[in-house]
Amino acid sequence: MLLARKRMSGSELARRTGIKQSTMSRRMTGETAFDMDDLEAIAAVLEVEVADLLPKTSALKKV
Repeated sequence: MLLARKRMSGSELARRTGIKQSTMSRRMTGETAFDMDDLEAIAAVLEVEVADLLPKTSALKKV
């Protein structure tokens, strides 16, 4: 996971992105979805592309 590689906690990510810690927690557990603004802020903090935060196409269920 990117957070582990960056040695960053979810709380630290929330602080650096300006996203409330409670909101970040709900999103990281899948309770609520990330929006594009969140993904852009997270990608900037982690120094990656937004696409790097999304599941790879091979991981998606084929219909």
